[in-house]
Amino acid sequence: MAAAEIRIDARFGILRSGEEANEERCADCDATSHSISSSSVAGVRLMRTATSSAKEFILQFGSESVYTCALALPCGCIEDASFHAKRMMVSGILRETFSNASVAEKVKTVLGAVRAVVGLFRASDGHLPLMITLVADRSAFGVHATRAPSPQLSGNFIAMAIRPSSSRALPSRIEPHIKSGAWINQRKPLEAAKAKCGADEVILTDESGALLEGLITNFFIVTKSGIVQTAGDGVLMGAMRARVLRACSRAGIPVDLRRPTIDDVRDASGAFVTNAIRGVRDVVSFFDVDVACERIAEFRLEKNDVVARIVEAMKIV
Repeated sequence: MAAAEIRIDARFGILRSGEEANEERCADCDATSHSISSSSVAGVRLMRTATSSAKEFILQFGSESVYTCALALPCGCIEDASFHAKRMMVSGILRETFSNASVAEKVKTVLGAVRAVVGLFRASDGHLPLMITLVADRSAFGVHATRAPSPQLSGNFIAMAIRPSSSRALPSRIEPHIKSGAWINQRKPLEAAKAKCGADEVILTDESGALLEGLITNFFIVTKSGIVQTAGDGVLMGAMRARVLRACSRAGIPVDLRRPTIDDVRDASGAFVTNAIRGVRDVVSFFDVDVACERIAEFRLEKNDVVARIVEAMKIV
């Protein structure tokens, strides 16, 4: 069944601690973990570990895994639940993992696991919102919950782009339409470059140097004429990106889906990034660097009233 036919109600009740879950000891570290009941779908392992970060949890599933990160809200909703489920289904791995179940059963099992994890976390910690990470390989499906990071990535958000070089290839997403476990390892050189340059995000480029997306964000500029510009292809179509584009339509803000260039950033009146967990963040500084992280140019950007209009439009249900 096509991914577009999957339908999920994002609202669900919070389970009490212990419902649909059994507490046990991790065989590796003897720390308490939770194995979610998977009796409805034979051969599926649903789990929540209490000892690893989301990144470490994903890497346990290997380079062929796929994942998505979503926000569990204080009301008990998973924000954009159907969007994230469809993203997982697009890769085909989740369909293989649940090979003996119908689409409806898959969705029911996934949401049941998320409900159980949110309930267990809330019972022991009481802190919401939570970041929920869903990950699957060809034999197992996992759910990880942790406190959602602060929306503030830094006081002054800094983005950077590394100009491509014929002498040194840069990591790039082979399958930009999915989040893969392989990409977590492949992007490590870019994360090291980000730290070296003192930036908050690296914006990926294509062969021509046009700007695509960040490591964990989508990237936008606002032109001097008030047009919002972002790559319309070659990127992961993020949940927050989709909400921003809907808000632009609602607010009558024109959108250009051509890939922006570094020259476009230099001439822009503003820029911003989006992330499903951290929301919308103005970019106040943009570094143009070479592959050795030597700075070619730096552009200062002002917070833009177009971004404020988008955020306001996103509040309209």
